[in-house]
Amino acid sequence: PFKLKSFLRNEAKIKDENVSKYIPMLKQNEIDEEALLLLTNEDLEKIGVAAMGDCKKILAARDKRKIAIQL
Repeated sequence: PFKLKSFLRNEAKIKDENVSKYIPMLKQNEIDEEALLLLTNEDLEKIGVAAMGDCKKILAARDKRKIAIQL
């Protein structure tokens, strides 16, 4: 399993200040590394990831991870 912080920083390329905001919101909503792979854009927005660019980055990184898992 991968770490949520490192996923957001290294794979999704989210800025550190936004990672610091998103981690508590994700944890509050009981989103862990595995659950993050199942979220949609709408789910991320409901949780509080308001920046559309960040939502797209997270979803793109998630998709890359899913492809890597399948291979």
